Amino acid sequence: DELQREAHALREERAAAVSARQLLEEHLASQRLSSAAALEALQRQRCEERELRAAYEALLSSYRQSESLRAVAEARRHEAERRCEAALSAAEGERHARLAAEQRIADRRPAAS
Repeated sequence: DELQREAHALREERAAAVSARQLLEEHLASQRLSSAAALEALQRQRCEERELRAAYEALLSSYRQSESLRAVAEARRHEAERRCEAALSAAEGERHARLAAEQRIADRRPAAS
């Protein structure tokens, strides 16, 4: 009778140990899956960060290039304006010189009587 109770108690302990072991294995498997999912999410996030950084660098490079082109265009526009002003000034000088020459010629002609 005593042996049967002991055997029964041992079977219950063994069943509890097996059940605890199964629970532990399930927990560890779940942890491994969670860790794998977390690692995959982290890798995906790092990939997205690299893609974002590359896009940012391309955008920054494009901005710098457009700023450089804008500066070149602005310098060329100023140079063209300077040349136009110089050409206008030269043309105005030539016009005044021509008018003065025409006036001198007119002054030399004898007055019509």
